[in-house]
This record gives sequence, C-alpha cells and structure tokens, in this order.
Amino acid sequence: CLGHYQHYGELDRSSGTIAFSNGKFLDAKISSIFYAFVFIDLGIIAINRLEENIEKVASLQHTINPVLT
Repeated sequence: CLGHYQHYGELDRSSGTIAFSNGKFLDAKISSIFYAFVFIDLGIIAINRLEENIEKVASLQHTINPVLT
C-alpha cells in the first residue's frame, strides 16, 4: 500500500484527499532507494558476522563440553 502511494499518489493536505497519477517515482525517491540498498548491505554484513561467531561459539562449546556419541 505504501509503495503504491509513494509511487503514484499525491496527498492534498488541505482537503485530505489523495490523487493518483501515472507515476512520480523519480521525484526525490532516489535517496529512498539508496538507503534501502545500504540497509540490505548492512544486513548482509551483520548476518555474515553472526555466522562466523556462531561457528566460534560452537567450537568453544565442543572444547569445553564435547558431545560424545
């Protein structure tokens, strides 16, 4: 819903109505796209670090209390 409004809608604050058009996507929306990609990249970095730490913790756990079958 928000994406459709941001891409096609224009709010008239005096009357509270929204008018839709063929698209106004590039009118000051480039920064929003850029920020979304930045957060995606930061999320990927965080997940990679988490994966490395999980492996380290698992290794330490096995050293302290090995699982014997």
